Amino acid sequence: MIRHVESGQPAEGPERQVYETTVAGRTALSNALEDEAWTQQRERPAFLTWMALSWQAKPDAVQRQLERRHEFLEAQIAQEKETLTCVLEEVGHENHEAVWMITLMISQFETELRWLERVARDLPHRGRARKPQYAEEES
Repeated sequence: MIRHVESGQPAEGPERQVYETTVAGRTALSNALEDEAWTQQRERPAFLTWMALSWQAKPDAVQRQLERRHEFLEAQIAQEKETLTCVLEEVGHENHEAVWMITLMISQFETELRWLERVARDLPHRGRARKPQYAEEES
């Protein structure tokens, strides 16, 4: 599926070996890319786990974590936009998978940022579950 190739390039650091895919390797990859699993999986960001557990945190810790996430998202958006500018310069058009991927990441970060601003605004009204049957202790 892959084979070693000799590179005429001098090593820029530790010795490296260069490999390339064979025809059989490219065919196997092409076939694997048709697998439905590529389109049916969901990511579970660590921040969502934190959010689920945050009711046990101190109120000031929750506020600070929301602020940290806000700062992180803003930095990520700026970084992705910079990357997008470089990629557009390199590929020369907007209809390229790298452009689509980066614009998706920007959109996801911007959506989360808007959601996070809503959570921060609603935080003073946060309340416990009204029907916490799942949390009742056994008698």
